Amino acid sequence: VGTDTTVDVACWNTEWLGDAQYGPSNEVTQMKNVVAVIKGMNLDLWGMCEVSSPAAWDTLRARLPDYAGEISTWSQTQKTALLYRKSMFRVLNAQHILAVYEREFASGRLPLEVMLEVSTGVKKDTIYAIVLHLKANTGTTAEKAESYDIRKRSSEALKDYMDARKSRKFLVIGDWNDDLDVSIYNNLPTPFARILTDTAQYFFPSRALTLSGQRSTTSFSNMIDHQMVNRSLRPYYVANSAAVFRADTYIT
Repeated sequence: VGTDTTVDVACWNTEWLGDAQYGPSNEVTQMKNVVAVIKGMNLDLWGMCEVSSPAAWDTLRARLPDYAGEISTWSQTQKTALLYRKSMFRVLNAQHILAVYEREFASGRLPLEVMLEVSTGVKKDTIYAIVLHLKANTGTTAEKAESYDIRKRSSEALKDYMDARKSRKFLVIGDWNDDLDVSIYNNLPTPFARILTDTAQYFFPSRALTLSGQRSTTSFSNMIDHQMVNRSLRPYYVANSAAVFRADTYIT
């Protein structure tokens, strides 16, 4: 899928990778398939969600020698991480952001922001890759309603953060746990409306996938994983290049 003339980006919730209690039951097979997909797709940046053990993270990096990575350091088991091609990127800084909104970000699952120097062989530039894993739509009806509000508040906090840093090239990728047309909770307005309506500043390549009725998981019918860029990065987006890669067409 990846090419030598573009910066190719993916996001993937690997569902409790490395956790023996939750997610797929065969950890060896799961790791083998995750490595196979990443190697086979030949992309440059991967925003990962639910990397769920230090050993799994170490194994993943060891089996992907062309990549290095940064992983979140919060206490929750499910970590976010960023894998990057070593020949193209150099990490200048990595941090959690928006710590004052700990509750809004799933009680501590703060956005992981990685400042990257990117070299395409022609020139160098700097981008800020943010990996998200927002609050899931689970529990009772009341808990799902609360989760919807939490996703709305966390996305608005993220927008305020980026609004104050408009000169930066922001790439936001990961599991947003909701869709961009209407919410997966009761068909309410999408919780990301405040970002979506600011079309002068922000653009979701994944919105085209929502509108064409695609999905980003094997279990549900909606696009809940998304990619977004700000105004400074949007001119570099290759038109109509966003896609869902259906790994389930060859992995059981």
